Parts: sequence; C-alpha cells; structure tokens
Amino acid sequence: MIRFFDRMVAYSIGLVFLALGLVMVAAVVLIPVLLENGELQSQRDLLRLQADRMAEQEESYRRTLSALEAEDPLLLERVAYSYLRLKPTGAEVVETSGPNDGPTPLSTIESWLHKPMPTAPESGDHIIPPHLIRLVIGETRYMVLALGVVLLMLGLMLPGASKAADMQVNEEE
Repeated sequence: MIRFFDRMVAYSIGLVFLALGLVMVAAVVLIPVLLENGELQSQRDLLRLQADRMAEQEESYRRTLSALEAEDPLLLERVAYSYLRLKPTGAEVVETSGPNDGPTPLSTIESWLHKPMPTAPESGDHIIPPHLIRLVIGETRYMVLALGVVLLMLGLMLPGASKAADMQVNEEE
C-alpha cells in the first residue's frame, strides 16, 4: 500500500510539472495570437460599420440628386438660402436646435448629407488579465517559454513519469 502511494505521489508530481509546462508554453504561443485576432475582429467590425455608413450616405446623395433633377421646391429653397443667402419673400428663418429636428434652413447641404464615420472603440476589455499579457508578450516572453520547456522536461524526467511508463509496459506484457 505504501509503495502504491509513493508511486502515485511521484506520478502526480510529474503530471503537475507537465501540466504547468504545457500551460506556460501554450500561454506564450496562444495569447499573442488571441490578442491579434481580437484586434482584427474589432477592425473588421469598424470597417463594416463604416461601409454601412458610406452606403447610407451614398443613398442620401442619390435621393438629393434625384430631388434636384425633379426640381423639388423645398430642396431648391434650401439650396437657394444656404448657398445664395436668398430668403423666400415673407418668410422668417428660425433655427431650431432639437436633437431630432433634422436639418435646419441655416445649415449647408453638406451638413444635411454628411454623416460622421464611426471611430474605433478603445481596446482594453480583454478577458486575459493585463499582468499576464505583459508577462507573455513583453521582454519576459522568452524566459517564460524557457521555464515552460524546463518544466515539461522535469515532468518527463521525474521518476513518477518513467515509473508510470514502466508500469504500463509491464501491464501490457
């Protein structure tokens, strides 16, 4: 019974070193790729938002062009006021500044048509803790990788792992 317990302790210590080494090597290899993937996904999302905004703006330009070609009286009045500063006879210009009032007569056509492009959000919402990111990406990356390889070797060379391999060979015979 004591012999079995000794073997299990030696085997488990070897497995712990193997597991720690694998985790450290995997962290050094996978965390930079994970962060780069997240950055690329956020850039892709931003480009999709910008493409949608540009499509909306193009549609707005097309509607304005068709209204100009059809000589829409309201649009012509606004164009005349915004570029030529001509006010219709008997009308008073009142500028409203509500959030959903739309374009005002005093604004230019560009401000009616142009919609601002979305900007990239601040990146900083990582699942991985910042100190771990600094550890596996910064100057200590190669030291962490070397320590992981050393732990892997220790896990393979400890007597528990070799005894377990011998036990499996003896059981198969």
